Amino acid sequence: MIKKTDCKRLKKRYYPFSDFLQKKFGEAVYKISLNAGVSCPNRDGTKGINGCAFCNNEAFSPAIAYQNLSIQKQLETGIERFQRKRKKIKKFIAYFQSFSNTYAPSEKLEKLYESALEIPDIAGIAVGTRPDCLEDDKLEVIKTLAQKTHFWLEIGLETSFNQTLSKINRGHTYEEFLESYEKARKIKNLFICIHLIHGLPGESKEMMLDTVRKINQLKPDAVKFHQLEIVRGTLFEKWYQEKKITLLSIDQYMDVLADSLALLSPDIVIQRLFGFTPSSFLIAPELDLKESSLSLFEKYLEEKQIYQGVYHENKKVF
Repeated sequence: MIKKTDCKRLKKRYYPFSDFLQKKFGEAVYKISLNAGVSCPNRDGTKGINGCAFCNNEAFSPAIAYQNLSIQKQLETGIERFQRKRKKIKKFIAYFQSFSNTYAPSEKLEKLYESALEIPDIAGIAVGTRPDCLEDDKLEVIKTLAQKTHFWLEIGLETSFNQTLSKINRGHTYEEFLESYEKARKIKNLFICIHLIHGLPGESKEMMLDTVRKINQLKPDAVKFHQLEIVRGTLFEKWYQEKKITLLSIDQYMDVLADSLALLSPDIVIQRLFGFTPSSFLIAPELDLKESSLSLFEKYLEEKQIYQGVYHENKKVF
């Protein structure tokens, strides 16, 4: 039975990451993207060589430009550039973003993560990875670090439907995700964020919302939403040119996104609502939403009288 929940306590109609960080640290905190020089099992031949159908790391990871610099140098450079525009910002999260950042020997990972903490302005670490790159020894490294610093583990799931995961060449199943998530969830002081993509080929709105319902029951600390974009150098670029993909319109995306928030507990932080691919990589949709997307969406939520968590279920998934 879907039921209403108390969501009026939110300052906005959803729980933004900025509010979480302000409450946690008492001041604004921003992420600095990093390239740790790791790869991905879906690119190095372990599971595949072409990567996921939607993925071109150069397009969504600004840190790709700093791949030849040490982690500390990347952080120092990123902080310096950031503070030119926002001098009042004093704390940052080291975001290991490019590729799969637990796909390396655990000893190497520990040194990489530890090196970031040696920079005085770093208040925490975020690590982006795949669910099939979270072996027990990697989780032990994360467990140790999570007791020393604010630690986010960001897991790319995208969808809960295995037929879609296979179609987009993810190289893992939803069951593998659940197994890794369950292990990670047991780590004390670890914060977990799950990445989802709305508009994947073959998925109806109800399928997208079904994934959100499942994720809500897992009670992650945060979720990142992305609309499907067609990026240069990906398999989806070819499919789009062959008219095998129909993208969501901005109205369709805001509709499914609003319903997604309504299904999520208001305790779950929303780290992202829209993905923004640089124009040099973006093929479609041909919409410049970077400046207006959030205000448009917040207006949409107000018009529809939707709050995060206004409807959500309470069922077990394990």
